Amino acid sequence: MIAHDRRGHGWSDQTDTGNDMNRYAQDGVEFVAHLDLQNAVHIGHSTGGGEVARYAARAENGRIAKAALLGAVPPIMLQTVANPDGFNRDGADVKLGMMGGAQAHYDCIAAFSETDFSYDLKVLTIPVLVLHGKDDQIVPIANSAELAINLLSKGTLKTYPDLSHGFFATHPDIVNPDLLAFVKS
Repeated sequence: MIAHDRRGHGWSDQTDTGNDMNRYAQDGVEFVAHLDLQNAVHIGHSTGGGEVARYAARAENGRIAKAALLGAVPPIMLQTVANPDGFNRDGADVKLGMMGGAQAHYDCIAAFSETDFSYDLKVLTIPVLVLHGKDDQIVPIANSAELAINLLSKGTLKTYPDLSHGFFATHPDIVNPDLLAFVKS
């Protein structure tokens, strides 16, 4: 397994530019090419699910075999004319990431909420597993997974009753077998 920190987050360079989905996806393209990965399975949670969708739509042939989106933001979080049920929940607590650049975190909010991944999802021809907690208050299932699955040609949706946004971390005993089965299929 290989993991990375998104630019401006975690241990990555604390850049104040390029904090948008196109750059995140390009970082993925460059990272995968540098490691010369072939037929990899890419898994992303929340904003990372958006990164995986955008990357997968642009990936070089043979670099990605499958993708899994966990509690992911696609197709679009923002309320727009095209997405009238977009999410903007009243009374939501704002959380601050403690490890990363302030500008990167600020820009990431726009990147995950305003980026429309509809086209990315429509062009994917690889198998995509969409996992989502039904009690996700950060990325509500009705405005994300339930819309995303209809845009995927080879998508599978699996939901978890009573589980919240961080379900993969709080319930790895439930989620990991589902991910492993998908990877092996």
